[in-house]
Amino acid sequence: MPEDLKSYLKGCTNSEVGKVLKVLSELTDRTGFDSAVNTVRQALCYGASDADSLRNLYRRLYTDVPELPPMTLSPGIPKMEQMPTNLVEYDTFLKNGGAVNVR
Repeated sequence: MPEDLKSYLKGCTNSEVGKVLKVLSELTDRTGFDSAVNTVRQALCYGASDADSLRNLYRRLYTDVPELPPMTLSPGIPKMEQMPTNLVEYDTFLKNGGAVNVR
């Protein structure tokens, strides 16, 4: 078993381990063991230790999301820069109250 996976399972509660193993089995069936382990690596980066977080991270990593055209804003809505796509940058964005380029 990869070290990342062992580390992740150690961080789970006893009641969550079975759920996590079931999710890992589902993810492995969909796109292979490497993608399931990569999802666990991402979860470790974010301190996520539950089955639902694994599912959500997997969707972010491996689901094709269609590119939507930009919306035209009403004149009263202020313009802002493009939100970051990197989750770490997004977390920083939220911690700064939505202020862009503040670090």
